[in-house]
Amino acid sequence: MDFYTAGLAILVLVACLDLLVGVANDAVNFLNSAVGSRAASLRTLLWIASVGVLLGSLLSSGMMEVARSGIFVPSQFTFHGVMVVFLAVMVTDIILLDLFNTLGMPTSTTVSVVFELLGASAVVAVVTATDRGLPLSAVGDFINGAGALRIITGILLSVAIAFTAGLIAQWAFRLTFTFDLARTSPWLKRIWSGLALSAIGYFLVMKGLKHADVIPAAASQFSAAHPVITFVLSVAAATTLAIALERLVKLDPLRVTVLAGTFALATAFASNDLVNFIGVPLAGLAAHDAWAASGASPDSLRMDALAAPVAGQNGLLLLAGLMMVVTLHLSRKARSVTETEVNLGRQSAGKERFKPGVVSRALVGIWLWVDALLKPLIPTRLSALMEERFRLPDAAEEDRPAFDMLRASVNLTVASTLIVVATTMKLPLSTTFVTFMVAMGSSLADRSWGRDSAVYRVAGVGHVLMGWFATAALAALTAGLIATVLWFLEGVGLGLVSALAIVSLVLSTRWHRRRTARQGAANAESYVQPARLVRFLGRAAEGLRGAEGLLRSRGEARGAVEAARHEAELVEALEAAALRFAQSQAGGADRMSVVRLYRHEGDLITAVGDIIEGIEAHRANLHTPLDDMQARQALDALQDTAHRLRDVEAWLESPAGSEAVEAALAASRRRIQDDVHHQVGTLESGQAPSKASRLVLSILGESDRVLGALQEIVSIVGRLFPRVQPGGWGQPRPRPLGSAPLTAAAPPS
Repeated sequence: MDFYTAGLAILVLVACLDLLVGVANDAVNFLNSAVGSRAASLRTLLWIASVGVLLGSLLSSGMMEVARSGIFVPSQFTFHGVMVVFLAVMVTDIILLDLFNTLGMPTSTTVSVVFELLGASAVVAVVTATDRGLPLSAVGDFINGAGALRIITGILLSVAIAFTAGLIAQWAFRLTFTFDLARTSPWLKRIWSGLALSAIGYFLVMKGLKHADVIPAAASQFSAAHPVITFVLSVAAATTLAIALERLVKLDPLRVTVLAGTFALATAFASNDLVNFIGVPLAGLAAHDAWAASGASPDSLRMDALAAPVAGQNGLLLLAGLMMVVTLHLSRKARSVTETEVNLGRQSAGKERFKPGVVSRALVGIWLWVDALLKPLIPTRLSALMEERFRLPDAAEEDRPAFDMLRASVNLTVASTLIVVATTMKLPLSTTFVTFMVAMGSSLADRSWGRDSAVYRVAGVGHVLMGWFATAALAALTAGLIATVLWFLEGVGLGLVSALAIVSLVLSTRWHRRRTARQGAANAESYVQPARLVRFLGRAAEGLRGAEGLLRSRGEARGAVEAARHEAELVEALEAAALRFAQSQAGGADRMSVVRLYRHEGDLITAVGDIIEGIEAHRANLHTPLDDMQARQALDALQDTAHRLRDVEAWLESPAGSEAVEAALAASRRRIQDDVHHQVGTLESGQAPSKASRLVLSILGESDRVLGALQEIVSIVGRLFPRVQPGGWGQPRPRPLGSAPLTAAAPPS
């Protein structure tokens, strides 16, 4: 099989894979508002989106017109050159999109394809110009740099405009509706739904159905000649529809808006973005047919044939749509991307995924400073009125959706409107960027970013924004590198890049499954389970053994540090879940004991991590080694603490009286205190402790912290669980009437 036949086969295969990874990332565009507001069950939402995707794929023009993309000029490239470009683009696309899916980060399939084309065609243009003896300045004839610059400018502007529009619109509508939607006037909901459905319907026509002949020509002409009348009629029709559904099937108008918006965005996605996944392979197929019919050599045939649109086939479009539907229902990575955006905009508190940095803290600090300056300028009565309008109704934390139906409808309506306006004005933008930034602006307006969560949410948005810039840079550089390999190595290079893509997909899938399994284990852990405590203490003991080996200069302890950090994050998540559960239930005395249990677990595992990091830092900084006495005290403390961990493990596995365990823990703490006094006594009067002395004191102090946490854990477990004969733990003690048993409830995710 020659290079070009093999390349064409790989293009077809990669197109299938690209459909899978592409829809996994772009699903967030049309699912996040409905999922976050719980407008319907996930299964129902997926079927609504599936119908939209199938309709959009059938109405698609079926091809990304390479010549019209404005990235490269096909007539300047030979058949060999365009095949190298197309292969580099598609291989890069599946690697890059799958990477973002694995990380659970939304990105833009349009931007990735555009910059992959730019990077690959630039490399091929340089080598082609060199082979033809042209100066490097002639590369400008191959590449349309002005078109790429216009795309970048449009995207940057759309990000800022979308965030601002979402912020202003949500603030205005929240001030009008308040958070208590149950008490909002029904007519206010109906009028808003009519306006929103009209905007969403216009979006569907403009973006989803513009290539289909489903709109009569007379209707299109009338709409163009009488826009105001058309707008009034469409709003009236949409309002009537909302009222009819409310009266006939008891469907809330806001819910109707969210479901309609989900369908419209799914249809538009398939109609327009499908070309990002199969457009390049279809163009490759057309190029191969033109070459096969010409009889010319691949290095001499110019690709003028690609200047005309390459039509797609309805059968291929339907097959592509079906593959996208299957991916929607089965892809775990699609759900990971959706969860990232929903969690960044959720109204409630909980575990934050992103860690704050200098930039996020600075931005939040500036916002608080500006807020402090503006507050005195707002009249007191107006400020009190606004606070009342933005007050959340009382509800159990775990019963709330991430955000309500009003915000979901605003997200969909504002995003649809902005996309339609940009399309009408022929401005380039990314659907992903617009929908995400509108959602972030509306969450800020809804005060989802409170003092306790702002730095984390800002950090999350910053990570996503940096990921978007990384998409462009990685797409261009990776596609350029792969194009270089394919140009010079041809068949061998094709094998290498194919192997790279396979390895990348396998490794990323493995990593995602492990991460999902860890998160699932955290969510499935019972609030109190002796078996879980046994596993937890075993990991802590392994960490202390790693610290002991590090102190003896035996290898590294990076694995132990990472394991300790993971355990600390897990315990933190369980503690937060237990606290929310305890606050939402009556008779929470025992539940608060569970919260304290997790708090002591967190102290214990954090102390283990601090011991390891302290020893590692001492070694890395080449400080004076510990003398024999100091080393003995530190090692004795680590070994003794590890023994006590094992003692508590044994007690949990075969419960008996806790007196012996508690006495051993107390004795170990006394020995450590004696060593602390001895270490301090060795210092001469007025002498500052050396780095070695500080390390020993730190190890002793953190070991004592571990033992103290163990004492509390033993005491709490003994109170929560009765002992049964002939050994073993029973169920937790009876709870007050009407409260749920602790072992029966899994922490909210």
